Amino acid sequence: MTTRLLGPLADARATARFVAKRGSSWPACRSRSSCFRELDPRACFESVDAEGDWTAPERTFATVRATGRAVLGGERVALNFLQRLSERRP
Repeated sequence: MTTRLLGPLADARATARFVAKRGSSWPACRSRSSCFRELDPRACFESVDAEGDWTAPERTFATVRATGRAVLGGERVALNFLQRLSERRP
């Protein structure tokens, strides 16, 4: 697992930003924060937009603060949920 390469930094606090590649609607789902909280109960996931709002391309729409291990371990799962549940406009 990639987080093993972090050594002592795996437990340090980290911040990650989610930036939209394309415009899409912000999905209404609890899974976006739970994948980080499973790995770090103190994880904090903050949305910039409300559920269902349109997010413009190249815009930061959420941030997560957690341990480095939780950020790296949960980011792919969170992105998969967001990609599957986001609505794209043609």
